[in-house]
Amino acid sequence: MYDKQDYALQIDSHMLLVDDWDTRMIKALSQCPDSSHAILSVYPRPINIKDKTVQDGPPCAMSFNCFSTLDGLPRFKSRPLAKKKFEKPFKSLFWAAGFSFSRGQLLVDCPYTGDLDYVFFGEELF
Repeated sequence: MYDKQDYALQIDSHMLLVDDWDTRMIKALSQCPDSSHAILSVYPRPINIKDKTVQDGPPCAMSFNCFSTLDGLPRFKSRPLAKKKFEKPFKSLFWAAGFSFSRGQLLVDCPYTGDLDYVFFGEELF
């Protein structure tokens, strides 16, 4: 689906976007020290589809949960971040597929592969 666009966006199907979301994301990406390799990523807040409202609360990030007793691989969960307003993006250890925004060239430099059967649990990769 990527065709040399300047930016790439990956979101879950249950998303609501605010007005000027693209301008906001481009501005936030430009605040990263190396915006050519940065990815803005967050676990989306739950939404109510019927009235199109987002569950109140701080942003959520992906965090380590445990190593699975089935296969020894790590499992992750979302956790709310500190209840404060963030002025600019910050470094994180993990990437969440629910919301991901980056420069498009990143998909060329680091493409998706079909060989990730044991990496993503519950994430929509394609």
